[in-house]
Amino acid sequence: MVAIAAPPAGSRNVNKGAIALSAYATRKTAQVTTQILLTSQRPYIGTESVNLIRETNPKVSVELRNFGSVQAEDAVITIVLRMNRQALCSDSEPQ
Repeated sequence: MVAIAAPPAGSRNVNKGAIALSAYATRKTAQVTTQILLTSQRPYIGTESVNLIRETNPKVSVELRNFGSVQAEDAVITIVLRMNRQALCSDSEPQ
């Protein structure tokens, strides 16, 4: 016959505390993992190149690129060309 000793007094509180701490850590880990996934799986639109065209009647050509791993949908991009902090004419050729 094997005798099973009763747990020491107060050990049940320690176990409950350990379980609560483990549950909290698991929840936080899941939240961080979700944030990492959301951040990595999104479009990142940035400037690929900027070119100045012609000396007379100059134009600026800006190429944008999605540097992210997911396609951008319904993106609206507005570019304002400024010189000495003043916005230049907003006549543009949409592409």
